[in-house]
Amino acid sequence: MVSWLRANGKILFRGAALLLAGAAAGFGLGLFFAVPAGPGCQESDLTPVPDTGFASPAPEAAPASSLPQEEPVPEKWVCLTFDDGPSKTTQAVLDALNAVEGIEWIRLLYAYPERITDAFIAAMTRNEKVLHYLDVPIQHINSEMLRAMNRRGDRETVLDALTRLRAAMPDITLRTTLITGYPGETQAQFEELCEFVKDYAFDRLGCFAYSEEEGTVAAGLPQLPQELREQRAEAVMNIQANVMARRQEERVGRTVQVICDGYDDENDLYICRTRADAPDIDAECCVRSETPLEPGAFYRVTIEESDVYDLYGALAES
Repeated sequence: MVSWLRANGKILFRGAALLLAGAAAGFGLGLFFAVPAGPGCQESDLTPVPDTGFASPAPEAAPASSLPQEEPVPEKWVCLTFDDGPSKTTQAVLDALNAVEGIEWIRLLYAYPERITDAFIAAMTRNEKVLHYLDVPIQHINSEMLRAMNRRGDRETVLDALTRLRAAMPDITLRTTLITGYPGETQAQFEELCEFVKDYAFDRLGCFAYSEEEGTVAAGLPQLPQELREQRAEAVMNIQANVMARRQEERVGRTVQVICDGYDDENDLYICRTRADAPDIDAECCVRSETPLEPGAFYRVTIEESDVYDLYGALAES
């Protein structure tokens, strides 16, 4: 589901939590608004975003399986399409969605650093339902490598965007994705990446060894040994594991809001997520509760323990 979420301009909505991909794309968004289709759910049961001036709901809902996708979309999702236009900016979308009754969380994914404007950041800060969370895929930090990867901007572009985000929202959770072993990556460039991961301390980070894709320019270049690519990715993730463990340990003793994703009957725990965690790609908060928790509902949980990636807690007393 994750790769499908990341197509530009798609919105997914589950319960009262909404994901917006292609967040800082810098152009009008053609939107899919998805709501859970539980047993017996009919089209008439779906509540599309009301006409807010930025988009008009389409009159029909289409099964998610009929949409272009890289991976199967669970049957519980159905999608409504929305009109688009050149004036439909991301800021206007956020302002409008923030006013929709029934939505509590709006999470933004896949924002390219060169397109993160001050206006976009202002929209994040003024809309209280927009979580202080942003997925900023940078791939690398060395300017030469970024150019080789055909990324817009350079090291300073990345640092400028991240600095402005943290200045405006000191509590923001920033996640990114990196690639090691891209053709031509030198030891010095790799070490620069490692120092950046240590110094910048992303809250959430994934790193993958480069893999050739047939038909691309990069696939025709001299390749680094596969073992070296994987060793470099592992080294980056080892650095990040220390960062993540420290971040999670800092949350022990706090009471936080979570959304319930489901139940682990083997361990008798409810699988939840905090505001700092996107579904499928980030950490989980495993919750003990004698009271049944419902998927898609929000709860207050006191964090009691942590490990490298996940949190453990109990339902807070009301």
